Amino acid sequence: MDQTNDREPALRVDELAVSFRTDAGLARAVDGVSFALERGRTLALVGESGSGKSVTALALLRLLPEPPAVIARGEAWLGGRDLLRLPPAELRAVRGREVAMVFQEPMSSLNPLLPIGAQIAEGLVAHGLLGRRAAAARAVELLERVGLPAPAQRARAYPHELSGGMRQRALIAAALACEPRVLLADEPTTALDTTVQAQILELLRECQRSLGLALLLITHDLGVVSETAHAVAVMYAGQIVERAGTRALLGSPRHPYTQGLLASVPSLEGPLERLRAIPGTVPPATAWPSGCRFRTRCGLADERCAAEAPALRVVAEGHAVACHVAS
Repeated sequence: MDQTNDREPALRVDELAVSFRTDAGLARAVDGVSFALERGRTLALVGESGSGKSVTALALLRLLPEPPAVIARGEAWLGGRDLLRLPPAELRAVRGREVAMVFQEPMSSLNPLLPIGAQIAEGLVAHGLLGRRAAAARAVELLERVGLPAPAQRARAYPHELSGGMRQRALIAAALACEPRVLLADEPTTALDTTVQAQILELLRECQRSLGLALLLITHDLGVVSETAHAVAVMYAGQIVERAGTRALLGSPRHPYTQGLLASVPSLEGPLERLRAIPGTVPPATAWPSGCRFRTRCGLADERCAAEAPALRVVAEGHAVACHVAS
């Protein structure tokens, strides 16, 4: 029986830092990231490509190759255990059983040589939850639960025989097979059409309601965030620069970077306006700017922004921002 206090977060991440050794020097891809995942709620991690979102999730399950990756510091607490310091055997027991992940690209995540049903059943058998025959039957039930038509037939199919939406549903079925307490979903609706995207998001919400999942949703799509997340953390250059409830952040963004992200999203309401792009690009992780890492792209930057890195500070109830000029 789980003795974890229900009022404690399902997963708490403190000061996570991940670097990569490269020919160009040490790339600090994630640098001091902290957040908490609450049971039954969704935290969206958003930002441009290269901001460190996916590296954060992969580091929590220690799926990054070490070397070149190095978890320089930090903690990730799950039920009194630090995932970043578990021995390999204990970590294998946790992966898939207590924390599961839906990866960004189904075709690179699924084994092309195994039927879908066998891949779903594999986790149940590996964790000793069911025997092979019972696990195979459970795989069919899971495929039905995630909305695949003719689930018994789909269980015998290979990944290339399914559509993109079907493969994504199969990945979700595999991730939920052992009923984990935490789910990390990395761009789960990328490259799917609008209808399938809506179905996948509704599926995640339904599973969250029924299982009480704590969900970390990694995405660059602010439309998905508005429909799905309870809270949002905005990442830039390996750091969280703003964190708030979804309504507060989307309705009143405080950080210039968050404001730029929202200004670049097209809207069907009101008169048509030219979209505003954020000037420049994310700097390389081997050469972050001094002080505020966004200052080279920010129209409000001053001398203090170059000299002093801003700390994440509370500017309103439940709303924190790392910016010298934000109020």
